[in-house]
Parts: sequence; structure tokens; C-alpha cells
Amino acid sequence: MTQFDTFDRRATQWAREAFGNTVVDNQRERAARFIEEAIELAQAVDLVEEEVVDIAYSVYCKPMGEVAQEIGGTMVTLGVLTRIMQLDLETCAEKELLRCHAKIQDIRERNKNKKSYLR
Repeated sequence: MTQFDTFDRRATQWAREAFGNTVVDNQRERAARFIEEAIELAQAVDLVEEEVVDIAYSVYCKPMGEVAQEIGGTMVTLGVLTRIMQLDLETCAEKELLRCHAKIQDIRERNKNKKSYLR
């Protein structure tokens, strides 16, 4: 690993291997997959479906945010959540990327059945 092998570069390289450039380079598809993972995290910490729907409604009632700031906000919020749960954000991320590499075929197969947001 070099100083330029950041986590996001390595994750993107894995995703390109798993799904191809068309799927990876589509912002709507990436955002949909991010929301899916965020909802799975919310479910894992006991938020119920109605709470998630209420949050989505509340967000879409506000003006649209700026992408870079919203990315920063998700990272700050996730960092706080991992800390209060006595987890380490980087360790969780690295462990999941290793799992993804080990299960690339299974992940490809499951992805075939997901709704696509490519336009």
C-alpha cells in the first residue's frame, strides 16, 4: 500500500471489479446503495421503519444541500455513532472491505437482483 492508496480509492477499485464502471460511476446508483446501507445500519440500532420514513420526509421538505458538506456531515455523524458504540470507524471499514473482497462473487450475484438507479 502506498500513501496514495486511500480507503476510498481501494473501495472504488473493489467496486469496479465487482460491478463494472457503468454502475460504479453513476452517482444515483452510488447514492441509492449508500441509502440502503444507512437504512440497514439504522435497522441494526433499532430504528423502526416509520422513524426512517419520517426522517426521509423531513429531509425532502428542506432545501437541497451541497454535496461536499453533506458528505462531511455523514462522516462526522458516523464517526460519533461508532465512538459512542465503542467501535472504530476505520477498523469497521477495513474489515468490511476485506469481507467484500472475500465474497465478491456472492455480492455480484445479490447485486443482480437489486433495483438499478442508472439513467
